[in-house]
This record gives sequence, structure tokens and C-alpha cells, in this order.
Amino acid sequence: MSDTQGYLRVNAVARPLLNHWILWDMLIPPVQSALVVAKQQLPILESYLRAPEQHAQAARDPALMGGPWINYPSPKTAEIAQLLERTRVAQGDALALAAALQALEDLLRQQASGQSLESLYAQIPGELAGLVELVYDLNDHPGLRLLEGLLYRSRFYRRDLQQFAFGLVERDWLPYERSTPVLESPQTPVLALPWNDARLDTLFRAERAQVVIDEVAERLGVAASQRAGFAALFDAAPPPQRHRPPAAGVRIRYLGHACLLVESDQVSILTDPFVAYDYPTDLPRYTLADLPERIDYVLITHGHSDHIRPETLLRLRHRIGTVVVPHSAGRRLQDPSLKLMLQALGFERVIELHEFERLALPDGAITALPFLGEHSDLDIQGKAGYHVRLKGCSAACLADSCNLDPSLYRHIAAELGAVDALFLGMECEGSPLSWGYGHLLTRRIDPKLDRSRRDRGSHADEAIALIERWPARRAYVYAMGQEPWLNHVLAINQSGEHLGLREADRFIALPWRA
Repeated sequence: MSDTQGYLRVNAVARPLLNHWILWDMLIPPVQSALVVAKQQLPILESYLRAPEQHAQAARDPALMGGPWINYPSPKTAEIAQLLERTRVAQGDALALAAALQALEDLLRQQASGQSLESLYAQIPGELAGLVELVYDLNDHPGLRLLEGLLYRSRFYRRDLQQFAFGLVERDWLPYERSTPVLESPQTPVLALPWNDARLDTLFRAERAQVVIDEVAERLGVAASQRAGFAALFDAAPPPQRHRPPAAGVRIRYLGHACLLVESDQVSILTDPFVAYDYPTDLPRYTLADLPERIDYVLITHGHSDHIRPETLLRLRHRIGTVVVPHSAGRRLQDPSLKLMLQALGFERVIELHEFERLALPDGAITALPFLGEHSDLDIQGKAGYHVRLKGCSAACLADSCNLDPSLYRHIAAELGAVDALFLGMECEGSPLSWGYGHLLTRRIDPKLDRSRRDRGSHADEAIALIERWPARRAYVYAMGQEPWLNHVLAINQSGEHLGLREADRFIALPWRA
């Protein structure tokens, strides 16, 4: 064993995976994960093996970014065929669970018309027996309630398929990640390692404290054939650490997309963490090197992959005190518990806030706010804006809230008063229902209805109506997905034809005053 020492590079990445696919929020809860495997991952693998050249061509077309294309510059048919077979075998329980859910939904549609549901329990498929409750809403629409806490303890939650892929990030404009499995290479060692494994914290602490590289590799179970790729994550020189706490008052730094660092001399708060890695670039930005050693609170606004980023959260886990999330119903497919997700990632202190529930801070408070829209009109409770008050200063982080009912903000203003800084997303075109939630649908949706139900934020007129009812001394447009270090997650149109950019410019140009 070598005694070579080093620091973890600030552009070293440990990407969490599930069976070689990049981890995103819907791959964590067992039922939703099973549906992703059955309805997205398997079809993509099968499609690639039928037409690898078509995938390569489509993946190079910017207009098709975000589509179901495996993106490798050279053919990977042997590797993809091997992964397909592995998936069919290793994920057999997940595929059976997805089929069971489809069968149960079909059963409810056919036989539940308002009469008692008790007789249907005997017909629940075996995979779901004891893991769901059959229910009606008040209008006699049947449905099922997932017993999520049990599902995380069942055979369907697969710690043995949890992995990490290691490497270096050295440029912007990475390929779209969700459609392409991660294949191991000498530059990208892949380790079987549970997401909640505390040994990862030892690795990430090496960003600030020198370690013996082989000792860390030994602890993580890095094979001899992977040691060279793993050692490349380290450097003899300490990485830059540029953070300096504010001397007085409150400071807000914009780190990109919906990520804000709000600090006083006593408290640090990070919203929707998605932080750039540190590497040479012509575009200035704050990076991991600009974060404080301790992050007291992380605020998650909602469960979309650009707002709850497992890769970033796990990188910072050892620094984070408390994660604050909106209260989720935790019973419906489209609204899994964010708290349970984060606990699965190894976070021990996770607090759920209901709307207008407050969390006290030294010299201030965090208040959860109602969040309307941006979820294709689905019944989703796990979304919230946040009002942060520190030392007499206030900021509102509204993420992708759509101002569907301006009267809401009169109520908020009556409760909280004017706000010093308001941050609002204006990605007002949005994707159709099927893009974000198609894997959860158990029956076909009419294309016209699909296109009408968008995951959209506020346009300019809605943003102005919000400010008129909830006065803000300063308003900022954020969460637009234009940063070149996160296009691999959002696949958003970067051209001047983007409706959201035009509406944001119109909002900024309008002569409003608080």
C-alpha cells in the first residue's frame, strides 16, 4: 500500500447510480423506481440495440436533447446488451412490481365504482399485498395509498444495486444524463456502495483535510484495477477554499439555477443545492470552493431533478446540519415523501414543514409558503416556497411557483409584510405532463390534454401581478436552467426563441416599483 497523500479535487465527482443509471429523485422510492426501470430504462436499452447508429445521430442533434437516446461516441452494443440482460435478471422484482401496479390500477378502474372496496383486497397482486391501501376520494374516484415506509423496508428497495461512478468534471455542456447508463472505464471506476454509506463522508472531507489515498481506497473497497482512476481524483496541493463569512448583516449569493447561499455571521442556508464544480472556465461562477465549511440548513423546494440533486447533496452531506423539505402526501405515485428520500441518502436530520409553518433561527425564521402550479395540475403536496428572515432582512425563494391565483399573495403579504429580495423562476413554457410524469401513468393520456398540462412557472404578467400583491424591494429572475454546467440535467432550449427568456426580459423591463 502506497503512503501517497492528497486532497480531493474540487472537480472530482462521485455520481450516485442505481444499476448504472444516474440517480434522480424518482429512482429512489421503490415503486416509482420500478416504473422508471420498466417504462424508460428497458425500452431505451432495447431501442439502442435495434438501432445504435440512430441513437448516436439523435444524441448529436441539439434539437433532440432530452430524448431517449444513449449517448456514446463509439458503439457500445456489447456493453449495452450485457446491461440489458443484467437488468432483466437483477431488476426482476422491480419489473414484477411495475406490472403489479398496472394490474391493480386496471382492477380499480374496472371494478371500483363507489361500492365498498373491501372485497378487492383479495385481488391485490402479491407484490403489492400488505403495501397499499385501497381508497376513494370524496367524489368516489378510486385510488391507492402506498405504504412508503414499508416499501423502503421491502425487497423492492435494492441497496445491492446502489453504486457510485467516480471521475473528474473538466468542462461545461455535458451530455444529457438521464437517457444514458454509466459504463465503467479506466477513467470512470464504478463501486458498489450504498448511497447512505458513511464512508463517503470520509472521501468528501478530503477536500479540506489531507488523506492517504490508498487508505481511503481500501476503506471504500476500490479494486486494484480501479486504483489508478481513483487516485486521479486527488491532488498533492490543497484545493482553493474561497469562502469568507459576512462580517456583518446578511449576504445572499447566487450560485446558479435555484441555488442561493444566504448567510449571516451566525447562520448559513443553502437552497436547492446544485453547485458547479471548480475547473478552468471563461464564465465566472461560484463553485464548491465558495461554500462554507458548515451549512446549517438546506431548503428543498420540490422534487424535480434540478431542485433535489442527489449528487450535490451527497457531496455536502457531512457539512449539512438540517435539511428542510415540504410536507409530502407520501401516498401517491406522483408525490413521494421527500423526507424518506433524503433519509435513504443518509441524512439523519430532515424536517418537514407544512404551509406557513415556521422554523426558528438565531435572529430570524424560515417559513414554508404555498407553491401553486408547475406540476401539470397533479395533486402534489411536496412543494413549497420559503421566506427567510435573518437580522431584520428577508428573502423569498419561490422556485418555479406559477401565479395561478394572485389573491394568494395578498394573504402572504398580510402575514409576512413586504420582502426585501424575491426570487422567482419564469420558465413559463414548461414540459408536457408526459415528459415529467409519463413513467407514472397507467393509462394513455390524450395528446391534446398532455400538451395543455405543462410544468410551467410564471410568465411576465403573472410575475407582475405577484409583485403588485406582495411588494418586494428587489425582484430577481432565477431557476431558468441557462447555466452551462447544468444543461445535462434540464436539456432546456438555450436560444433566443426560448419563451421563458423573452418573458423574463419583459418582466425586467416593465416599470414596476415596490
